[in-house]
Amino acid sequence: MRKSNLKVVSGGIIQDCVKQYVSSKQEMEEFMRSGAKNRQVAATGMSEKSSRSHSLFIVSITKKDKNDESCKTGTKFSTTK
Repeated sequence: MRKSNLKVVSGGIIQDCVKQYVSSKQEMEEFMRSGAKNRQVAATGMSEKSSRSHSLFIVSITKKDKNDESCKTGTKFSTTK
């Protein structure tokens, strides 16, 4: 999956982002590796591997209690440059 030319619109919303639901650690790691491969890097005068793009990962994990159906959710934000 490859997305290019994403645009930030009013309120910091990023258009055309990918939202992916996964059900295992392995699926999440595979999806994140795929995103990392899509990043553009190239040499510049200041750095041999300068980033031409940034990645933003927002990981939300929901835990559902089987007895009373209650849910707890935790969210982690991570960026790469």
